Amino acid sequence: MLQFDPDPALTTDAKHDAATSEWSAHEHVADQVQMQAAKLLDLVGSPELAKFAIAVVEQSQNAAECESDASKAVTAGAGSDRYSKALVEFDGALAAAVNEGQLADWVTTIHKAAEYTGALLRDDVSHRHSALYASVACDATKLATRVERLQETDRQIESVDFPNFQRSLKQLVDETEAAGPDELKALPLRAAVVKQGRAFIASARTQEAMIAACFGEGLDRDLQPNGMATP
Repeated sequence: MLQFDPDPALTTDAKHDAATSEWSAHEHVADQVQMQAAKLLDLVGSPELAKFAIAVVEQSQNAAECESDASKAVTAGAGSDRYSKALVEFDGALAAAVNEGQLADWVTTIHKAAEYTGALLRDDVSHRHSALYASVACDATKLATRVERLQETDRQIESVDFPNFQRSLKQLVDETEAAGPDELKALPLRAAVVKQGRAFIASARTQEAMIAACFGEGLDRDLQPNGMATP
């Protein structure tokens, strides 16, 4: 029977090794940028997004400086780690092979993973993002516009993408129960659920990477007494 564990130990060394070849194409990137890109790569969870991670960090370093509360950023980092791990496990459950007679167990596992991820999205991620947005006093219109885009993406993920996936999963649960031993009837809908679920996860991971790029790097800055980053 397939199992879902919301808090397993995750190994990221292989992801860094796979990303090395991607970074070699960016020899102009500073060491600090590469370090930040590595952190984002861990969060995103896919070596194919190495170039994206580097681009996000470079863009964030060129953005206007803004004030940030360090204690809120630390709390945000912890919440992000929990959510990131949930997304990785959710994606793994969706990608798991399903042999004959295992569809009902797979559906149960996905339902459990979706409930856990949804609870984090509703009770943790939404509040964490809102606190980050509220804790930053932006001096530049460019960064303010960026925050507005992040907020819009949050609304898309929370109000459209995940609810749509939940509806499709509910249909699959009902169809699997109705099909009984004749699982073949439910396989086309399973394929659609997998595609929709992984699209949601990709959007959620990318959003977390963008949040980290906009706010998370403040943890690594030397702050002046007034809270502004040193030039």
